[in-house]
Amino acid sequence: DTTLALMEENLKSANNDLKDFSKGRNVVEIEKRGETYQAQIQDLDLIKDGIDRKINYYNVLNNYLRNSNDYSKLPAPSVAGIDDPNIIKNVAQLIDLSVRRSEMTYSVKSALMYNNIDNEISAVKRVLLENIVAAKSAIQFEAAQVNRKIRASENKIESLPEDSQDYLRITRKFNLSNSVIDAYLQKRNEAQIVKAANLSDLEFIDPAKDIGGGLIGPRTGVNYVIAIFAGLLIPLLVVFLIFFINNSIQNAEDISALTNIPLIGVIGVKYTSSNLAVFEKPKSALSESFRALRSSLQFLYKKQKKEGSKTLMLTSSVSGEGKTFCSINIATVFAISEKKTVIVGLDLRKPKIFDDFNLKNKIGVVNYLIGQNSLDEIIQNTKIPYLDVITSGPIPPNPSELIMGETMREFMEELKSRYDYVILDTPPVGLVTDAVELAPFADVTLYIMRQNFTKKEMVQLINTRVQRDELSNVSIVLNGFENKARYGTGYGYGYGYGYGYGNYSNGYHEDDRPKNLFEKLKDKLFKRNK
Repeated sequence: DTTLALMEENLKSANNDLKDFSKGRNVVEIEKRGETYQAQIQDLDLIKDGIDRKINYYNVLNNYLRNSNDYSKLPAPSVAGIDDPNIIKNVAQLIDLSVRRSEMTYSVKSALMYNNIDNEISAVKRVLLENIVAAKSAIQFEAAQVNRKIRASENKIESLPEDSQDYLRITRKFNLSNSVIDAYLQKRNEAQIVKAANLSDLEFIDPAKDIGGGLIGPRTGVNYVIAIFAGLLIPLLVVFLIFFINNSIQNAEDISALTNIPLIGVIGVKYTSSNLAVFEKPKSALSESFRALRSSLQFLYKKQKKEGSKTLMLTSSVSGEGKTFCSINIATVFAISEKKTVIVGLDLRKPKIFDDFNLKNKIGVVNYLIGQNSLDEIIQNTKIPYLDVITSGPIPPNPSELIMGETMREFMEELKSRYDYVILDTPPVGLVTDAVELAPFADVTLYIMRQNFTKKEMVQLINTRVQRDELSNVSIVLNGFENKARYGTGYGYGYGYGYGYGNYSNGYHEDDRPKNLFEKLKDKLFKRNK
């Protein structure tokens, strides 16, 4: 319709010009002079007009694709007389995908489906842009050839008299506008026929009426109540599920309910990077818990009327419960009290006690037991006064047999003659029997359990060992204790717990717990106000 209106204006203007030109002139004679060129240049003008319309369409289509997100209203290629199958196919496909995507907004909530159709649209769009570039290149070559022929015809017309040139210019404009109008009238008639045939399959019988019943749904009040109950019920179910699934030792009450073996100490959580917690932070609450454990051990030795050198064996159910950590720090508190103390690494299968003291494990207990080195050669001094370490040495093929030999008894007797306290770091009794073989050499055995790690069924293992007299003088130490567990808010039991009291310990203990973000901000504000 827009092109028709423009061409009709051009036709009217050309017709007026032709009337003005015909006044006082012999038009028939003038027309005969240029008759040879008129038909030729008219055909070329029609071809050029068709080419220009195609180029304009490609430019419009290119801009539309790059600047718009809704492709459902793309102009059809047939409007410009384009018959390129690639352009027609991809424009139709892009329109179809865009319509499908707009319809999805009413029924689809899945972001994945939107992403899939968006990816398809992007792929078709890229291909169509490439088609446009290729088609424009071909048609621009054709346009250059037509322009060359038009210029050749115009050069020939310039040889005619001036009045013939003016007449040809006016009739050329008139004929071109008339031909374009005919072509577009035909296209408009075709479009009107298609539009008339495309009837909607929907018919309004009776429009909806508001009868004043109000909102039927959604029932927001009920939805809010359901949401509140669901928000409370689901977390409760998760908490109960965790509570029943969790079969780990949580606190002292769990241990008391499962065994009659006394619990003589509770050790808190370690915040230092190494295992030398007592040596690095002697004033911390963790250090105080080890000192409380030392007092409990001395009470046990006194109860046994044990004089002279004393031995202590540490074991556990499985690896990872903090047995080596406790061995090092119990030995440290004895050494700090100026008692000659030695830690013996008797975990011959998995030696690791040497790392924390930056010592070598080239020679140790194994070398002594096989007669390769003397006791003086395997003893290694540490940076802690009064504390020595004997590492396990190279891993032997027969650790249990080495421990059971007579050389082990001689080894222990010689250590007891030199040291006030001999600390034996042994393998987990739940995995191997080495600790059972070493039990006769120990005056007291400490069984290490760890909060949220040691399984409750493991307690039955130590009960069985004690009932069979495989282990004697056994006491339990709960390691890695945090007050977040059930009932555990810092009990101060008088028989060796010594860890807790919360804020009441201010001024007595050095705080070794790392500060959280809130505490760091509070310290900065406090310093700034100072």
